[in-house]
Amino acid sequence: MIGWLAYESGCVNLSEVGRYVNRDVGSISSALRRMSERLQDRPELADRAKSLKTLLEKQT
Repeated sequence: MIGWLAYESGCVNLSEVGRYVNRDVGSISSALRRMSERLQDRPELADRAKSLKTLLEKQT
């Protein structure tokens, strides 16, 4: 979720997310795709992600 939020907010790219969590770009790309799929399938998770993204955007 953290990687998804950071990427979606536009403050980092996939390489930076990968460096932060010690994973390669392909792994991060797959993880972000899976997170996007989960957000579509689970409305409660999507609501939480939206709230976190909004909070993050207010902080920057």
